[in-house]
Amino acid sequence: MVESYNNLINNSKITIGEFWGITFSNGFRESYVYRYYVDGKRYAANDPYYVGSDLPENFKPTNEDMDSARKGNKYLVLYDPSKLATKRRLSLCLLSYPIKDSSDFAKYSKEVEEKILKNRGGVPN
Repeated sequence: MVESYNNLINNSKITIGEFWGITFSNGFRESYVYRYYVDGKRYAANDPYYVGSDLPENFKPTNEDMDSARKGNKYLVLYDPSKLATKRRLSLCLLSYPIKDSSDFAKYSKEVEEKILKNRGGVPN
């Protein structure tokens, strides 16, 4: 799973996603569900609740991020454009980046792009 998320981060595009809910198994949080749009088409996805343990440090959501997520809240989503047409779409809802307006999207997109470059070993300009 770690390799998949690293590939996603290194090949990603950014869009806005909407948090939809949390799934439970045996009384424990199992995953969080969200949807996102690319070129007017809606995609549904879910990330395992423990996904943070597989992410590079600078992309991990905090427990507070996960606890404060509510249906309808908007967040940045990373997605792999090369996988959109497949059944194995790859995306990640970044709960650490809530979007309230277009200025949040612009600010957080720039911040995440810089972190992606850092994760690749590049230097942000």
